[in-house]
Amino acid sequence: MIFQFHDDLVVRLVADVDGGFDSAPRDVRDHAGDDGRLDVGAVRALRVRFGLDRDPITADLDQEVVEIVLMHRAALPGRESQHPHADLVVLEHDLCSDGPELSILNHALNHKIRLWASTRPEAWVTGVVVVGTGFGCITHVRALRAAGFEVHGLVGRDPDKTNERARRFDVPYACTSVTEALALGGIDAVAIATPPHTHAKIALEAIAAGKHVLCEKPFARDAHEAASMLDAAQAAGVVHFLGTEFRWASGQASMARVVARGEIGTPKLATFLMHIPMLADPDGAVPSWWADASQGGGWLGAQAAHVVDQVRVMLGEFEGVSASLTQVSARDWDVEDTFTVRFRTCSGVDGTMQSTVGAWGPPVFCTRVAGTLGTVWAEFDTVRVADAAGTRDVPVPADLPLARPDPPPPDLLSSAYDSLHAFGIDLVPYTRLCTTFLDRIEGRAVPDDPRPATFVDGVAGMRVLDAIRQSARTRAWVTI
Repeated sequence: MIFQFHDDLVVRLVADVDGGFDSAPRDVRDHAGDDGRLDVGAVRALRVRFGLDRDPITADLDQEVVEIVLMHRAALPGRESQHPHADLVVLEHDLCSDGPELSILNHALNHKIRLWASTRPEAWVTGVVVVGTGFGCITHVRALRAAGFEVHGLVGRDPDKTNERARRFDVPYACTSVTEALALGGIDAVAIATPPHTHAKIALEAIAAGKHVLCEKPFARDAHEAASMLDAAQAAGVVHFLGTEFRWASGQASMARVVARGEIGTPKLATFLMHIPMLADPDGAVPSWWADASQGGGWLGAQAAHVVDQVRVMLGEFEGVSASLTQVSARDWDVEDTFTVRFRTCSGVDGTMQSTVGAWGPPVFCTRVAGTLGTVWAEFDTVRVADAAGTRDVPVPADLPLARPDPPPPDLLSSAYDSLHAFGIDLVPYTRLCTTFLDRIEGRAVPDDPRPATFVDGVAGMRVLDAIRQSARTRAWVTI
């Protein structure tokens, strides 16, 4: 028996069928484990009938081939539909036991079948299901596909709408439940783009099925619910990402790097201001959940979640907050369209973040951090620094080049709230996020900067949002 470990982590086992072999499953597992670079949880054996012209590996054989694929246990369900060869019979087994895998190899030995094993056949593509037909189609489907995922299914509550959008975006399966989608073959991951109050249920079901999860923000209804999602993901050992795509936006990342390099000295004062009249007109429509606090609606979760994440990345953890939540537009909602938050970080930065979508007038934007040596600010993706030497533009990061926005089809923007995505500025950074998600799933190295947000960050962000809501209710400073 010969084991060959190649640089691309492909492991091939050629059995000497005349001489026989012992405990082959443990040999495969132990060698893979010894290699150190292979993360082996379980395997699946696939018996494939090849013709002479089907595969160069077996071009000289008119035999059956047993393929032993080393992969994460979470990746096992439904893999047969992803295999590059159509006429295949699936033989499931686990190399961590002395069970049916021995009979599979004995069958191979008795029938003089050539064996080979690989960490991941190149023809297999990581599959994902997108849950949500609004932002899920506006951004998730497009970004995941551009990143290299195979989008197998789309999940929505309305069968007609889900079918129509699945056809429009060339998604093979339209499903009306997560359970139905998880039963599809070839599903490795689930992307959640639904109202916040549904996130936990969907994520927990996906995690229980062993799927990796990308979840939109706001992450949950509160920090307690968020913690339950984190605990489940960590226990299952799946990859878990949070939809904080603007970590990969050129301007935001560049600004954080200026601070990290010490170009403005010690940060002392931060201002995050955004006024847009998106919902100033009381007749402007929003999704029903957005106007309902019990479903996680309101502008705080929609916008402050991004600002909280930017503060945590650039300036460190929050120490405490004092906040007010206001409704400026003339509506009968029980949620805010405006928030004002004074905060202090554990690193000693005093800051203010204020935003409204309910006030008429021209848009106002300000993202600015002042330190002991200078000030840095962003004008969309243009970042500038002012100090004793004058004012200068910060070069665009080579790893995060500027790219033209890619707006979604305009007819998908069915409400005033949807107009927030009309320019498509989130697609490029979201594609970068999804590329990182794919790299992490497939075991490739992921850069530390930008560091991807996980469910750990989701919990931390929800604690800040909970504290803001508590402060607004009690009109008091809340320590986090």
